[in-house]
Amino acid sequence: MTQDDLCDIVYETIKRNAAESKSANDTVLMRDVGELRKLSLIAAGIGGRLLSAIFRCLCYDYRHYCAGLPDLILSRALYKDSDTDLVNLVDWVGECVDAGLRPTADSGSILTDRDDDFLGCSMSDSLILSNQKSRKSKSLQIKNSDTQPTNSSPIVIPERLQLIHHDRKIKVQCMFVEVKSSNDRLDGRQQDWLNVIDKLGYARVCKFERSTKK
Repeated sequence: MTQDDLCDIVYETIKRNAAESKSANDTVLMRDVGELRKLSLIAAGIGGRLLSAIFRCLCYDYRHYCAGLPDLILSRALYKDSDTDLVNLVDWVGECVDAGLRPTADSGSILTDRDDDFLGCSMSDSLILSNQKSRKSKSLQIKNSDTQPTNSSPIVIPERLQLIHHDRKIKVQCMFVEVKSSNDRLDGRQQDWLNVIDKLGYARVCKFERSTKK
């Protein structure tokens, strides 16, 4: 799939899920809706071949690959008619991005680890956290069911991310980065993920070293 195709499938999938849900009470769905353009940006930058390889790993051996993904995803967009002219993500994507290209405090940043995400911790820890959150959520729903009306307002879907800005076509690039201190070592799962990603995309290890000069 081309980068445009990937933007289309992200948009159509979230749009379809929103139409089937018809409720703004679905917090996971609303997070996807609120970050639709960023999801499209990242999907386009990673590319169809690498996304397929990532999904294949998770389907093949989820217990092994449920952790160890690199810490960071770095994203940038360039105009196709130039290899150095960067696109201003604030103007183009807009979504929860401030002038410093940092997610705002209330954005629920897509690039930030969440305790309830499987890929952010071990499977056993994640299941425990997920079950605790589920019980808490059900308790709150029962407690507030008689006092709070159901939110049935229509879900507003952001505009599809178009790979064009100021009448210039855009290409997106993503890089995965594992961050380590100078005395820290990669474990087996981290090595596996870096090998999978770097075969079809870009993966690097960033090591911090203590220096007496700096």
